Amino acid sequence: MARHKDRDETEEWQSRSKKKREATALQELGARLAALSAERMAGLDLPEELALALAESKSIRSHEGRRRHSQYIGKLMRSVDIEPIEAVLNEIDTVSRAQAARLHELELLRERLLACESQELKSVLAEALAPRPAANSARLTALVAEARTERVENKPPRTSRRLFKYLRDTEQKEPQNETAEDAESDA
Repeated sequence: MARHKDRDETEEWQSRSKKKREATALQELGARLAALSAERMAGLDLPEELALALAESKSIRSHEGRRRHSQYIGKLMRSVDIEPIEAVLNEIDTVSRAQAARLHELELLRERLLACESQELKSVLAEALAPRPAANSARLTALVAEARTERVENKPPRTSRRLFKYLRDTEQKEPQNETAEDAESDA
């Protein structure tokens, strides 16, 4: 028992399982990095050897080759401060989730427009037009009517897709972006 007690007191000692978990975590982080575009990766200020290994990983096709290269990337990651990298990747994930949520809300709005009764249509149209000052009420109404007709006739949802695109494209941009643009135009 004294041996185990001595091991717990020394901070340098780590169990083999913990070392494997850390190595696996670095490999997974490397895989997330490798999935980034070259532009995003360039902004991370990675060591040259790691950047080359990440770029090379995209060209490896064999399963065993990818596995071994992943281990190599994990080894290279040991010498890199991973906190800033994790922060950037988490920020990218957060933005991606926010965009997915926004698109999901637009899908729900489109479905409400297509599924509502004629009496409710005006109120749902008003709700759809509120955050879209650039939207044309007549155009939106025509797209909804055409998409409803397509749905009733069991045609491909071509107009339904155009309706979604119209809702997405006419949505008001974030106020931060507008104020920055306004400040540039005032200067």
